[in-house]
This record gives sequence, C-alpha cells and structure tokens, in this order.
Amino acid sequence: MITYRRWLFIIPVLLILGFIAWYFSNIIAYILIAAVISFIGHPLANFLDRIHIGKFKMPRFLSALITLMVIVGLVAAFFYTFVPILVYQASYFAEIDVTELMASLKEPLMQFQNWALEKGFIEEGESIEEMIGAQLASLLNYTNLSDLFNQLIGLTGSIIIGIFAVLFISFFFIKDKYLFTNGILILMPDKYQDKTKKIIADTRYLLSRYFIGIVGEVISMITLLTIGGYIVGIKNAFFIGFIGGLMNIIPYLGPLIGATLGAFFVASANLDASFYEVTLPLMGSIVGVFAVCNLIDNIVLQPFIYSTSVKSHPVEIFLVILIAGSVAGVLGMILAIPTYTFFRVIAKQFLSNLKIVQKITERI
Repeated sequence: MITYRRWLFIIPVLLILGFIAWYFSNIIAYILIAAVISFIGHPLANFLDRIHIGKFKMPRFLSALITLMVIVGLVAAFFYTFVPILVYQASYFAEIDVTELMASLKEPLMQFQNWALEKGFIEEGESIEEMIGAQLASLLNYTNLSDLFNQLIGLTGSIIIGIFAVLFISFFFIKDKYLFTNGILILMPDKYQDKTKKIIADTRYLLSRYFIGIVGEVISMITLLTIGGYIVGIKNAFFIGFIGGLMNIIPYLGPLIGATLGAFFVASANLDASFYEVTLPLMGSIVGVFAVCNLIDNIVLQPFIYSTSVKSHPVEIFLVILIAGSVAGVLGMILAIPTYTFFRVIAKQFLSNLKIVQKITERI
C-alpha cells in the first residue's frame, strides 16, 4: 500500500514539474546556463576571496564581478580570434551566382532526372530543375524574406535578453555559491532535503562531465575536418570544418547534415571547373573526410562522451536519442542526454526500489 501511495504522489508531481519545465523552458534554460557558468566560476571567485592587500580584503561581490568579466573576456577573445576567419572564408559564398550554380549542375541534374523518371520517382513532363527553381523562388520571394527579416529581429531581441538574463543570474550565483542549491531546496519538503542535495550534486557532476566532453568533441571535429579538408585540397576548409564540427552537437544526424552542407559548399566554390573532372571528385573527397572523421568520432569520442561521461550504456543512449528525436525533432535530440541524465538521478533517489531504475542507475 505504501508503494502505491508513493506512486500516486510522485507521478503527478513529476508530470506537473515536466509541464512547468516545458512552459517556462526559456527561463529555466537561462537559470541552468547561469548555474553552469557559476560552477565554472566558483574556483576563481574563491581564489580572489583570499586576496589581502594590507587591511583590504576582496569583497565577494567584487570577486564575482571580476570572475564574470574574465569568463566574458575569454568568450569574447574566442570570437575575436575565430569569427574574422569564418567571415573571410564565408564571404566567398555570399558572392555565389545561383543562376551560374544551376547552369553548372544542369548536366548532372538531367542525368538524375532521367534516372528518376526511369525508376518512377517523377512523372513524365516534370523537371527537377524547374522544381528546384520553384523552391528557390518560393524561398526568396518578398513575403518569405519579410517574414525571415521579422524573425531575425525577434531572434536578435531574444538573444540580447537571454545574454543579459544569463549574465545577471550568473553574477548572483557566483556571489552566493549556495543560491542555486538553496533555491531548489526551498521548494522541497524537509524530509526530501537530503535526497534533493544528492540529486543536485550528482546532476552537477554528470552534466559538467558531459558538457566538457561535448566542447571537446566539437573542437576535435572542427580540427579533424579542417585538417582533412586541407589535405584533399578543399577551399575554405576551415569554414566547412567549423560548420561540420558544430553540426556534431546533433547526435547521429549532425554528421550527415554537415557532409551535405560540405558537399554543397564545395560545388559552390568550383562553378568555373568541370563538374565530372573537378567538382564531383572534390565533393566525394569532402564526403570521405566527413566519413573518416565521423568514424573516429563514433569509435573514440562519442563512447567517452555519451557513455562514460553520463555513465549509461551506448544502446541506452541511442534509444533515448531516437525517442527524443521522434517527439521533439532536432532540439529533442540535442537535449535528450542532459534531460535523461537528470531524470535518472531523480529516479535513483525516489524510485530505487524498481528493478528498471536499479539497472539504468547502477553506474551512477
């Protein structure tokens, strides 16, 4: 009877918490990002607290402010170093003539059209070239561009608000190292205080390892793709490597998107060359580079990040990502592992009598 009562209490609470997390997802994201920044900044702030100059002792608010300025400065230095390189390499693609691009692809498109017609994928009289042209026209018409412009304005405003909110919350999380934990504990009944502290500690530990691993994976993939691109003679290899590395944030699907974009960029950069003698081999080369780098990622990087860092079986992680992708698309795939890790930690504390919970949390 006690078990049933626990279920009757826990399930509605989890459902309510899930709904609140979904409805206020933006605000929760700001708080969680600020919490991660504060976890990173606490060691530096603690070090600054120990500074004494005569009778002057560094106040905590000043330590927090300096720490936040250092973190922002490091991020700004990163963008200052790499963004100009990206802009320089990306500027080439801004000068691409779409008409010339379509003309250079006319022959392979006709061959593909004949093959699609023979296999019954398109009907007699349909033209793949016209279909692509219609899609481009729809994409570039005034209404769509106006909508895109309005969306960009709204997105810019949201980004500015988000950055301000994250920095504001981060400052107070660093200033008061227990603010985040106490904010969670104040919502919990007294009898769950110890379990809640354990949940926060375990989640902080696992997700810190995971996010550090993700950053390492992205940097590693950018480096590998860039080096591979230069080896096979690809123009703008750093730009393609940077985009491909960022796509790896999307589990499993990201490399495919990156390889497709890489092949498109290669075709766009060789409009004046023979398609079959130059462009097609280069497209095959960049796809091969993505395939080799993705193989290294799957064998070396991902098992460490997706399995070791959050202490889950690779098959378990794969199924979770598939389920999350079917429910919430690409965003769901990106957030699947952190969310699943968080709920595993909760389940270990409150549902440890269940065999399935014991199995999926045995390594935590």
